Amino acid sequence: MSGSGRPATPSGAGGPGWLFWPFLASILAAPILLGANRPLGWSLLALATGVLLLAWAAIARRRDAAPVPLTRLAPAALPLALAVGWAFLQSLPLSGLSDAVWSEAGAALERSLQARISLAPEEAATGIMRLITYGGVLLLAVQFGHSARRESAVLWAVALAGAAYALYGLLVFADGNHMLLGMEKWAYPSSLTSTFVSRNSYATYAGLGLCASFGLLARGLAGERREAANEAALLCVLALLITAALLLTHSRAGIASATLGVVVMAGLVATGEGTRRARLVFASCALGLLAAATAVLGSGVVGRKSPERLEEWSGRTGIWERTVAAILDRPLGGGLGAFVDFFPAYRDFALGLQKGSIDKAHNLYLEMAAELGLPVAAALIFGMGWLALRAAGPKPGAPLAAAGATVLVAAHSLADFSLQIPAVTATWLLLLGTALGRTEQRRSNTARAVRRGSGNRDPGALQEFPQPAAAATDR
Repeated sequence: MSGSGRPATPSGAGGPGWLFWPFLASILAAPILLGANRPLGWSLLALATGVLLLAWAAIARRRDAAPVPLTRLAPAALPLALAVGWAFLQSLPLSGLSDAVWSEAGAALERSLQARISLAPEEAATGIMRLITYGGVLLLAVQFGHSARRESAVLWAVALAGAAYALYGLLVFADGNHMLLGMEKWAYPSSLTSTFVSRNSYATYAGLGLCASFGLLARGLAGERREAANEAALLCVLALLITAALLLTHSRAGIASATLGVVVMAGLVATGEGTRRARLVFASCALGLLAAATAVLGSGVVGRKSPERLEEWSGRTGIWERTVAAILDRPLGGGLGAFVDFFPAYRDFALGLQKGSIDKAHNLYLEMAAELGLPVAAALIFGMGWLALRAAGPKPGAPLAAAGATVLVAAHSLADFSLQIPAVTATWLLLLGTALGRTEQRRSNTARAVRRGSGNRDPGALQEFPQPAAAATDR
């Protein structure tokens, strides 16, 4: 059914298959260039997403078809549009709302400056581009994710990619951990980071691979196919490989968040549908694998209680306190991407000069509120929360994987900035969007079945949620 309310044509099932594969490839390739956290990386991701989104939109408009009506995404789309619009306004010359720093700087330089809300208006364009990219990734994932075959493709792709990046990281680590993509490693010399600079960001990405693996494992255990045992064995190998790399990151917050995500998945499976045997096997595989790998490889994490680490944690809480002060002092926000520019005004002696430049709040929620203002940040968080509640759940497959992945990134965002790494965010949104697409398809099928069962003979009612011919065998 289209967003306008007219029925979708069978050929309009989310666009032709060739659009799905380059879309999936662009997300899987994002970690290669340092997690796409450099201008080249995030620009290529934005370009690919934009081209694919335009192609999908042109096809959907011509066929008047969208598997998931766009109106159903409004609770998440409107806050995102609000954030994009407000970030743009923050960068404009608005003298009545501008920050006092501009007038002070103009007086010091003895020339007139265009006053704005943002202290770094040039950073707004990049931030807006990245927000729009994330919205495009989510939209495409939702529209492609209605198909069971594509759901499987997404989950297997994320699991296999997670294992491949883990294997690369393990090989580099075994070789001395001196290199990063052919360059001399300049950060975290004793921690595995795969293709990422930060061990914390890679730990989050590895956790997403684990969630995809366990989502597939739960679905395999719930079925009765002959090949389920072979798939389960392969998935356990992939999960073990990813877990080994995860633990060697030595990222306490990353490991704890990934573990929490898997524990939540195990809890959902244990209390959900399916045989008792399947629930017990999944819980044993998920929790037993993490426990065994932690015992073998994770002893170094437990022992990281040195005074230096305690001082690091104390410094982080100090950053949070000063960020809260900035939020209260700047209700309109300091500008998207401008944290590094306005935070020095709130830095005190307790943080110490030895910490150097502080460019992140190490808490995504606080940093968003400081940059966009509390109301806009709260709306954006609400929108994503609604999306997660709508898409994630105990259903084996993408909904279960999305539940674990969302818990993972939400928990880790309390202590770090992994969702500011494009490859991490795009992969999470790929899982979440796919889960929403499948969930909406199931709701449509249920609504159609109810109409048939009630004896409704209205042809228009029966065709309101048509099953595309291309996906008829996908369920």
